[in-house]
Amino acid sequence: MTKAILDNTIFYSVAEYRNPNEITKPLRRTADHFGIPLIFPIYSGERNRSHIDVKMSQMIPILEQWLRVGKEYCIFVDARDAVFVDTAENILHTYNAIAPTGVLFNADKLGIPYPFKNSEVVSKIQQNYGIAGVVNSGAFAGRINKVLELFRQGIEISRCLERDDFSHPALSHFDNASLEAMRKDRGRICLSDQFPIQMLQCLGSELVHVDKNKSLLAIFDLCYPFVHHRQEERAFGDCRYIGEAAILHSPWMSKNVVAWRAWIEECILETPHPFAPNL
Repeated sequence: MTKAILDNTIFYSVAEYRNPNEITKPLRRTADHFGIPLIFPIYSGERNRSHIDVKMSQMIPILEQWLRVGKEYCIFVDARDAVFVDTAENILHTYNAIAPTGVLFNADKLGIPYPFKNSEVVSKIQQNYGIAGVVNSGAFAGRINKVLELFRQGIEISRCLERDDFSHPALSHFDNASLEAMRKDRGRICLSDQFPIQMLQCLGSELVHVDKNKSLLAIFDLCYPFVHHRQEERAFGDCRYIGEAAILHSPWMSKNVVAWRAWIEECILETPHPFAPNL
């Protein structure tokens, strides 16, 4: 099997925001800083489509085109609340060391399924993936053919829910109370790209892998994470702990923009990175 290298790997994000240049600036700045060839195949000043449409449906023909021109791997990050903290070469080195057979996702910081907050979902995911195994879809890496397979299955799950069809294996195993809650909140749930991936987790899908050890991907909390001193001994439960991750994601970055941007400038863009391994 081939390995992910710069020649066969696409680093990408998608952005549909009213002011995409401003919103994506932190991500683009860190990509430039580390020499990562980040592209935006979907980039516009509109915000009319759902996440599952923009991040899955609209990406399928683009992913298929990448396959046709010889690309084999892709690495995705959310546009407004993710940053790079290492080089493309080191990211690919780590990915190849992990060598997931499916698509490697961020582990959700809170371990709470979103947008369908349901104890049965937590229980089934932990059964299949262990503690801290709930996916956050803000960053992932994998072979393009596996990403396509996952996207197609995810879209099918969402479409079943939209038409009130609970015969799909990912939906049919829930009890009546959970199904009624899902039906009640169907409009919001069907907008999410994260929901169908978590439903695949409930099935124990081999397509879904979770970076629970924060080897490549890490989601962090409201507190600023340790970046330059992360090789020091830190408690794994510390909300600032990011392990050796090279791609960081935090939903809080877009909620306190000024403070996070100052942190990015000071702690990522203006400081040498002695922790990066020499390959």
